[in-house]
Amino acid sequence: MKSIKSAKLINYNANASGRRTADCVKRSISTAFHRDYNQVSKDLIAKMKELRRDKWNIAPVYGKVIADYGGSKYITLDGEFPYLEDFVDNTLGDTGTYLVITGGTKRHSDHIVAVIDGEIYDTWNSTKQYVFGYYVVSTSANEVSKSDASMEEYTELVQDKVYAEIGIAQKKYKWASDLFVNLLKIVVTSINACQVTLKVALEPCEYAQKRSYTLKFGVTFRLSDDDAAIQTSIKNQVKIRMYDRMYAINQKEEMLQETFNERQTAGVSDEFEQSWITPQEQKYYNTLPAWVRARLLYLAIDMPGRYSDSYRITIRPLPWDTDALTNRRIFKASTSSEMKQILDAYYNDHEILEW
Repeated sequence: MKSIKSAKLINYNANASGRRTADCVKRSISTAFHRDYNQVSKDLIAKMKELRRDKWNIAPVYGKVIADYGGSKYITLDGEFPYLEDFVDNTLGDTGTYLVITGGTKRHSDHIVAVIDGEIYDTWNSTKQYVFGYYVVSTSANEVSKSDASMEEYTELVQDKVYAEIGIAQKKYKWASDLFVNLLKIVVTSINACQVTLKVALEPCEYAQKRSYTLKFGVTFRLSDDDAAIQTSIKNQVKIRMYDRMYAINQKEEMLQETFNERQTAGVSDEFEQSWITPQEQKYYNTLPAWVRARLLYLAIDMPGRYSDSYRITIRPLPWDTDALTNRRIFKASTSSEMKQILDAYYNDHEILEW
């Protein structure tokens, strides 16, 4: 048995949006071959269609993509199911790049992970997964790399671009600069990627208490590109990621402002308590019109579509609604679309309907 350093787990997410999702095939192939995540995704889908399959994350499809990229055929471990960390330590060693097929049990495989020079690249601790087999990407040490100085330069570029996009958002959405605090953390997660965590805190204002938003996304680049191409790629990625997240924050702020204005108009002082509602109800609450949120007293969802009152909403009535009993107006519906029609009719047509 060889004696080498213990396999090191590198917490790395190659997902282009930084999301943690069931995309191990895309992530591992992108990491092992130093290829753009989105391009790997496109290649997998194209291969799926070419082979007339209905899934891209199955071995007949991703095995062909691995071969197209220059990887080996699948090598099976007959009758052996070592832990991933033991397999890396005792078989793969600390040199070479591999894509290892693993599973949570010995019955079937359900995961694929990149191993580069004895280091396991994954978004979670998969070291105790059982190994079923592997693909060889390269048996030599990873030669394509950037210097530490280059990585420092790229992370500084990410930081500068993030702050630049914040400035653009401040002007575009008319956010007061003295209300905007940003705490930026950039962590280099591999030789060709970094993870950005941005905390945006907004001080109390007339329509809301102090609130904060945590934004996360990943930035990757191809090691084989020249310096100019890498910098362009980084700038474009940060611009797109920041635009999406700044837009989402502004949407939330506009919702808070609109709800506050409605509450002022309605003369309502106390706010609807959201802490006790379920995630499904919270998601639905965020889609309600401002005039409903401002007057909301009760919200419940129970098995949508099954009952005539699967959706139940109680609000303070609008000023013209003098027929409401005990200063309450109750709405019931089977589906969210039906509830929307009922609320629209109540608000736009002043129809007092009996439910």
